[in-house]
Amino acid sequence: MSSTDQHKQAEQIIISIHSALDEYLIARRIDSPIDQGLRTFRYEVTYPVNHQDFHRIIADFAEHLYETVLKAPWKMSCRDPLAHAISLLENYYQGTYSQWYMGAWLDATDDQQDGMDTVLQRMVEAIKAMERQEYIHWVFVTHYESLPWNLRCVVADILLQQYRHFLPPAFQYCSASEMIMVIPSLMQSFMEIEGLTKGISQQSHYSIA
Repeated sequence: MSSTDQHKQAEQIIISIHSALDEYLIARRIDSPIDQGLRTFRYEVTYPVNHQDFHRIIADFAEHLYETVLKAPWKMSCRDPLAHAISLLENYYQGTYSQWYMGAWLDATDDQQDGMDTVLQRMVEAIKAMERQEYIHWVFVTHYESLPWNLRCVVADILLQQYRHFLPPAFQYCSASEMIMVIPSLMQSFMEIEGLTKGISQQSHYSIA
């Protein structure tokens, strides 16, 4: 394959990654179904919440989302729904008073802040974060990390030419081969910068109008 053909193939790969990581697409595939799962979930609880009810609800909610909404029951095949729900809390939960499992428990017992409704809403955010992380990892594994080394170098070189001015000074003079392993994280950062810039540009346009 000629260098010109490699360059064209690398450009197409970058376009494919950009398309797969489009925020609207991710929101439609991941966020919208999970939000719908929250709206359709029903539970009963009496305040003050006890540990038994707390565990029952978070386990039922995890099972509802993964088996009914996301249709991915295999994600809980190696553990029961409660263990999966607790793992989610321990890794992702950001509470009003604290983080992780204890933060969720403190939120659940606060009937002044909608208690379990707050926990479930924040579980939704935790599940979105995890699902997005897994999806983005899959995109780069299938579109970039599985490529031959020389083609990855071409992809890296194109991206560095486009975004070198966004890099910290210590990285601005690195070669493509030196940056090849960090291209996925850099590309995510570049896309976030582009999205932020686009958002600011649109806001300025509306303000002028």
